[in-house]
Amino acid sequence: MNSRAIAVDFGEAVTASLPGSHPNPNSSSWLSLVLALGVALSTAGSVNGSVMAGGAASAAVAREGLLPRGLGSLNSRGAPYLALCAQGIWTVVLLVIPGSSFSTLLDYFGPT
Repeated sequence: MNSRAIAVDFGEAVTASLPGSHPNPNSSSWLSLVLALGVALSTAGSVNGSVMAGGAASAAVAREGLLPRGLGSLNSRGAPYLALCAQGIWTVVLLVIPGSSFSTLLDYFGPT
């Protein structure tokens, strides 16, 4: 299947197969919109977990003395704010390297 939005295509296919439905090629079905929203929320939650886990890991390594101790600092709510800032800065540095892009970063650091 060649699709840019699999959840939307799935929702349209399921809705079109329901009894009494009349597919309109110019509009998306309600199920397609619900599935697309679900995918977007799931993606946001996954990114949030990955970013926070990366910051927490860096802070733990810093508290063990393998990275600068300042990266192990926690704010009043317990978030490793300096490690998260350093992670964000490092991400920007990797993205501005000539020839780099999000897809090359994903190739090196993404899931296998």
